[in-house]
Amino acid sequence: MFLCAVPGCNNGARGLWVTVRARQKAGMGSRRGLWEVPVNRSLRRAVPLVVCLLALLSGCGVQMFLRVDRVDVDERLRYFLGGGGNSFAFLHDGVAFISDPKLGPGARRFRKDVEVDLGRQVQRILLTHWHGDHANGVDLYQAPVVIVHPNARKRLEEKGMRAHWVEVERELSLTLGGENVRILSMGSGHTDGDVVALFVSRKLLVTGDLVLDHYEPHIDEKSGGSLLALRDTLDQLLTLDFERVLPGHGEPMVKADVVHLREYLRAVEAQAKVALDKGLADEAAVASMSVSGFDDLKALPFATARADTFRRMVKELRAAKSP
Repeated sequence: MFLCAVPGCNNGARGLWVTVRARQKAGMGSRRGLWEVPVNRSLRRAVPLVVCLLALLSGCGVQMFLRVDRVDVDERLRYFLGGGGNSFAFLHDGVAFISDPKLGPGARRFRKDVEVDLGRQVQRILLTHWHGDHANGVDLYQAPVVIVHPNARKRLEEKGMRAHWVEVERELSLTLGGENVRILSMGSGHTDGDVVALFVSRKLLVTGDLVLDHYEPHIDEKSGGSLLALRDTLDQLLTLDFERVLPGHGEPMVKADVVHLREYLRAVEAQAKVALDKGLADEAAVASMSVSGFDDLKALPFATARADTFRRMVKELRAAKSP
């Protein structure tokens, strides 16, 4: 991937923005993207270093948080990958239903694409969970209905967000333009406020950060997340009738990828149980663990590596055994 930086773009009261354009190499597809990176005025001399860092992270961290790729699935459905969490825009009856409206420049780009370029006012927003890279863009919209888990709503209101909330503790069924969309709370995992969307006739599951595109699972323990809970929630998700998956970050996936993630968690759990049964201390247990057949699951930039997953599983199993 080729990168070039144009410092000074969008240079205003909020400081310097570095605009980074990327073009994929031949054979890697035809997508192009535009990224905007906030840089404090006092750090202008650090711009070359920032650009080098972006080059190193291109295709993972940059794609995930700064670049937005629009994918036109059909006349009604668009994916917006990156710029925060992945999002969809479903067009129906002259309006739009969207998910996870991103943050910062990605949020503004998403809103422009939907409400200006496509000319559809956003009527409903689904938040798969409360994290800012998925939820901060809500404030850009004019009084839509925001569909959310009660625990996510609580945390968002603690941050000062106000909206016309519709809470989902189990299931909310919507009929939009003749299509059935089920909003489901099937258990904790990434947080204790995760919800998913199932487009029934399309056999499309929108998972938020319960599922990531070939990355290690990311758990927010402070928000009630749990690897063991994620394992159980994936079991529940796999009872649904779906074929395609829009994950929280990364490229679209298929059901077999969710099965693969569930099997990975089972393998890690089995290894951790063996280590604990031997009476090993936590770090010794982690050092003794290994799993095969899952090398495709990459470390999540700045968040979770394989050893972190092992360590968290050991911690949760030890806590579960404690009286």
